[in-house]
Amino acid sequence: MRRTSHIPVLALAAALLWQVSCRDAPRDNPFDPEAGILLVSVLSPQDSSVFLVGEKVEFRALARTGYDDLPAGSGWLWSSSISGQLSNEAEFSTDSLPSGTHRITVLVEDSLWGQGSAHVAVTVKELTELMVRITSPAADTVFLAGGLFSPAAREYIPDGISVSGRAWHFGDGSGIADITAAAPGTVVWDIPGTFEMTYQVVDTYGRSAADTLVVTVLATSEPPLVKIISPAADT
Repeated sequence: MRRTSHIPVLALAAALLWQVSCRDAPRDNPFDPEAGILLVSVLSPQDSSVFLVGEKVEFRALARTGYDDLPAGSGWLWSSSISGQLSNEAEFSTDSLPSGTHRITVLVEDSLWGQGSAHVAVTVKELTELMVRITSPAADTVFLAGGLFSPAAREYIPDGISVSGRAWHFGDGSGIADITAAAPGTVVWDIPGTFEMTYQVVDTYGRSAADTLVVTVLATSEPPLVKIISPAADT
């Protein structure tokens, strides 16, 4: 009578058990307290953001434990596929990213050696033409009549181009005279209404660039209105 060996069957069962155990190992599951895996999110900049050379980019990330959703992270390492290491802080800013599409990676480690990472793509473009951007306020905004405010803007001027004139316009009927200076100082919004606030620059060749925001001024007798201007959207 011929005997059948059970060794191959047992070996196959052991191999399958090993594969299942590896697949379900705690180290692969961020929601297991033994995994040591952190859930990392890049809050700023957003993925696929585009900036100009010399423009300041704000970097901010958040790390949490998957199993109890608590803040985590004691060590941070930001790096760029083009520029190499950028920072070891949870939050930082830089205006020195060279042109190109950067793959930005943040690696986070906690005190128990748990780790996690995330990445975003950031494109930095060469500056080829005169540009300006109003930086304060960062978006359309609302004031109560009598409110004080100090507008600010940033100029992007390519090499070889000189600015010959600057002007802030606060909108027809606003009661605020135009100011021909880069820093207009403090202005007072006294007249209720909706106005277009514009900052414009002109170069020596007569070419101009401008940025415009809408400012709404409410009468003091109206109910107070609160608006979050930073961040400008759900984030």
